[in-house]
Amino acid sequence: MSFRNISSASRWSRSVGVLLTALLLVATFRVGVDKNLVGTFTDNEWGRYLFGIGAALTHLKGGSSGYVIDNMIETKLSMGGFTASPEWLEPVGSKFPDNLHDEGLMQRALEGARDLDVPQPPPGDYARLRGSHGDDVGLVTFVTLAFLLFGIKISSLYYMFFTLLGATAILFVVSHGGSRGALASLALMVLMLYVLCLSDLVNLVQQRHPFAGSGWSDIKDPRFFGTLAVIPALHFLITWIRRDYRLGIVDYIVLAAQASILTLAIHVRWTTLWVVVAVFVFYVLAITRGGIAGLRRFAERQRSQLVFVAGVFASVIGAELVAAAIVAHPVYRLDGDLLHHPIWHNAMTALENTALENALENNAANLLKSEKLATHWNAKYLPTVNGKRRDEMPIEIARQGIAALPPDQRAPYLYAHIDHPNPEAVAFFARQRFLQILREDPWFIAKTFLIHNPAIILASAAWVYRAPFPKLGVARTLTIFVALAIIVWFAAPDPEAPVILRSLTMIAGLFSLVALLPNLLAANPVLMIDHFLWFWLFIGAAACWGGVYLVRMVPAGTLASKVFPQSPATTRFTPESLVIIVCAAALCYETTSIVRSRWNADMLFYPSPAPSHRVVNSKQPESSFPPERSR
Repeated sequence: MSFRNISSASRWSRSVGVLLTALLLVATFRVGVDKNLVGTFTDNEWGRYLFGIGAALTHLKGGSSGYVIDNMIETKLSMGGFTASPEWLEPVGSKFPDNLHDEGLMQRALEGARDLDVPQPPPGDYARLRGSHGDDVGLVTFVTLAFLLFGIKISSLYYMFFTLLGATAILFVVSHGGSRGALASLALMVLMLYVLCLSDLVNLVQQRHPFAGSGWSDIKDPRFFGTLAVIPALHFLITWIRRDYRLGIVDYIVLAAQASILTLAIHVRWTTLWVVVAVFVFYVLAITRGGIAGLRRFAERQRSQLVFVAGVFASVIGAELVAAAIVAHPVYRLDGDLLHHPIWHNAMTALENTALENALENNAANLLKSEKLATHWNAKYLPTVNGKRRDEMPIEIARQGIAALPPDQRAPYLYAHIDHPNPEAVAFFARQRFLQILREDPWFIAKTFLIHNPAIILASAAWVYRAPFPKLGVARTLTIFVALAIIVWFAAPDPEAPVILRSLTMIAGLFSLVALLPNLLAANPVLMIDHFLWFWLFIGAAACWGGVYLVRMVPAGTLASKVFPQSPATTRFTPESLVIIVCAAALCYETTSIVRSRWNADMLFYPSPAPSHRVVNSKQPESSFPPERSR
């Protein structure tokens, strides 16, 4: 008798997968606590959170909703230390970016804005309101949910991320908790997220050359929200991979909830849309891999079920994206603002061909001669934008385009109250200029996006893979390998496991490549989080697939009889029960450590002071325009 002939074990045995997943989620949470990520920000994300927190407070204090921030609240946050301006940081005794790493200062700034007396403007008066200025607006929804669930605290943002992540895992278990192979895939995905958070990619400040001293990535950073989409994506993929799995009404409700969380991730980080594209590509392959004969069997229950799953997936995502546009405040229409980050803005800045790969990989520039592209841009195109670079360059293009129009046609391209190009204008004129360069200089465009930017992607990936875990201790290294061993042992008795892990290996490898497509517009290690997670899942799934294949070749009971010889004790304590006991003990230890650490922080940083209703007056500095924001 071999593992091949053993069906899925009892519910008690399957609880190993659930408990291991919970343990890895808590361990991942603790990694962020140890890295001081709970109530702090990096200098890459603070600008987005300034808008997100301010807009959430604007709504919760009874003001306008629809992704807008009141200028009085924004100014109060900045005065409290949520800024990069030295003139506002000096009174609070801090400097940039140290202020962002001070949880107590960030909380006091938040409480100052929370307690601010903000008079309601007359109906139709939007002078104090602004939109996202062409950035993703989903962070407002995320922050609002965090404040409603956990209170108006900076730490609520971190708690909310893991609440959503835990919710996706619970929803997965509700549908696929009866399959050891599916639960093993879930545990493996969470393990890879744990590995990602342990890596040098997740830190307040980067210590490695050439980025030493610069702000890096945070778990609650909008750039990290692609990780919030992985379990919903896995849920849909496993549903399609398990050919004999029949869905009930509860399963469709759960799929709709997963799609909602995935949509929120897309709202927070628009480039996460690649996950939807990749999942639907897999869906098309799943229903057509049988050729014409497969399509003829499309009406069968197994095939029609795929259609219903895809319909739920597409309907929920599409409906929520449309709903976001409907509920947006009228100021977006009046100001020509956007609800997500524009593509053409990044397409133009990519043409500058900065020499990032020189710092990352010295051989890349020599091999590809990409410095010639930067020289070409500087000589031919930089003078046409008055020497403007980075984010200022598309704005300058829009200014020139607006200036060329008759005076009576310029208003739609400017903010309603300020003589400044609005995001729609920047996107429109950037697209025009890009297409003009494409027509006149196609080889320059081709070399930029087919040679130079792929070189940056390769150099960035090589930089990470050379030393991904510079400070990984023995205990956490052992945790990773023990978790992999448990996943293999847990999945081996399930006849579905080899098929699931084989398919997951191929899908993860493909997804790790598709995840790089948005990086053709902008690439550095921080922007490649999705790639690294799916690539490490590819490695982990391949290892587990091979391990399960080998274990299933071993006669059942052989390993257990050698490791646990028959005795009254081993009859009472099976390998499953021992693993459950160990995982439960580790879960209690991790949870206790987190509670003790955060309890002390909450007592220190989150007292409840008497409200201070201080109104901003005309002598205080005005907020800048466009507002300070990170890239």
